[in-house]
Amino acid sequence: MRVGPLRRCIKKGAFNTSSFRAPVIIGANPRRAMPNGAAWTSAEGRMPPQSAIYRSRAQQEVAACLARTHGVMPGSGELEMPLLSSLRNTGLAGLGVAALAGQPAGAQAPAGSPPSPARLAQEQLLLRLPAGQPLDRYLEQLRSEFFNLDADSDGKLTPRDVELHALMETAQARSVAWMSVLRYDLDGDGFVTEDEVRRSAAYESRWSRAQSMIGKSPLGSGEEAVQRAVTTIMALDTNKDGKVSLAEAAKFNEASQRQASALNGFAAKTRLALALEAATSGELSRAGYEAAGETLFRAVDTDHDGNVSQQELMEFRRAPMPPSIDPEAAQRRQFEQAELARKRQIAIDAERAACGMPPVSEKAKVVLLGAYQTESLSSVTIGQQDTEVYAGRINVEPGKDPLYLVIASFSPTIWQFGGAVERIERVVVTSSSNGRSGSDPKQGPVAGVTGIARDRVSFLGRSNCMRYFDETPSSGSLLAVGAVKAAVGGLQMSSRPSTRSPPSTFPRERSTWSEGDRGAVS
Repeated sequence: MRVGPLRRCIKKGAFNTSSFRAPVIIGANPRRAMPNGAAWTSAEGRMPPQSAIYRSRAQQEVAACLARTHGVMPGSGELEMPLLSSLRNTGLAGLGVAALAGQPAGAQAPAGSPPSPARLAQEQLLLRLPAGQPLDRYLEQLRSEFFNLDADSDGKLTPRDVELHALMETAQARSVAWMSVLRYDLDGDGFVTEDEVRRSAAYESRWSRAQSMIGKSPLGSGEEAVQRAVTTIMALDTNKDGKVSLAEAAKFNEASQRQASALNGFAAKTRLALALEAATSGELSRAGYEAAGETLFRAVDTDHDGNVSQQELMEFRRAPMPPSIDPEAAQRRQFEQAELARKRQIAIDAERAACGMPPVSEKAKVVLLGAYQTESLSSVTIGQQDTEVYAGRINVEPGKDPLYLVIASFSPTIWQFGGAVERIERVVVTSSSNGRSGSDPKQGPVAGVTGIARDRVSFLGRSNCMRYFDETPSSGSLLAVGAVKAAVGGLQMSSRPSTRSPPSTFPRERSTWSEGDRGAVS
């Protein structure tokens, strides 16, 4: 379908796009919400035909026009995907279009029959695949998506993740409901009365009342807003005691919140992921999830050039799903995905190994240092000749406890050790820079160490294994601590930014930092 029919339907109705207070159909943004709190994407199922989608009379007329003159039935079938990309250049900013399958009318499922879980699971993967994206970037997106779906961070998706997501989404919806209702609790007693709602709503609508007095807004608009707030909030008073309690307030907008979570929440997405053929015995590994995505990518990439074009996406969406009842085809797909999952697991294991750290002895204290860059440039370069390399000095003070030192910096840095270096059990060094103009994380970090025997120095294999930090506490320092604990085990450790500061104290150890780039560790 071209944009022309949609334009003609809009013009025929003699209204412009400014009359569309909400999208006709929720578009590509999976988090976009309707005014009533409901949300919809092309991945979660058939589009509801009622007010959750069509809000205004203008929208209803467009839907009727499309159905009558062009055979498009937004309530039962779906608008074709080519319209989505075409709309970007039409100026119809108020309209978003998405398709569940984008099939021709003859290939669509009969009206009223919901899509299969396998189709919905495939659509969830397809939403992460925009035109022009290569396979490696697509797999990176799926990796991030998997980490979000893995609620308990155990490296696999199970029904437990669905349950945990559902619990968290329910708690979050309850907190939103409480905030929406308890803002009317003027005396702070935990209950909301009609008088409190009326006073609060009148306060909030004072601008509308002032505007109506000078003729810039309809008369009575302020009073109408007050009464609407009173009616909405006091409808929660189910026991009719004249006040809304916390338990009653938790029911505010409950249906819309439940619908939004069911359509677009992490619990729903995880449940869909478990419907993929790659899931076995109710579990789905990260390798299996990425293998399912790679299988889909290769199915869409018909010219095998390593990129997915808009035309390939449209053709794939139009094509009917292969029969799922064919046992030979299903067995073949499962075998192919199992082989891809095996290869993906090898790549995942190699990635983890590149970020691994040697074990820590029982007596050693783990110290984590972070810096953006030091203040001195090194007279020696490492990596490429034009790489700007910095130099930092660390002085180890005498002591009896061995030290396991992890250093993360942003800029390429050579760390010069002095003092009681015999205390150093291990130095692990990394930097966020690989010394090249690109930012390929697979490239190793550019860093160096002097003053420590080579067999006690380790370098992380990827530049994105651990982030630097230049202050503590901070999100960067917490991420770095988490990375070290994941690599060497759940250890008691201390972190410190390598910046100029007065003497500081680590837990169970003292570290001093002098002016410039010298530091003392004890």
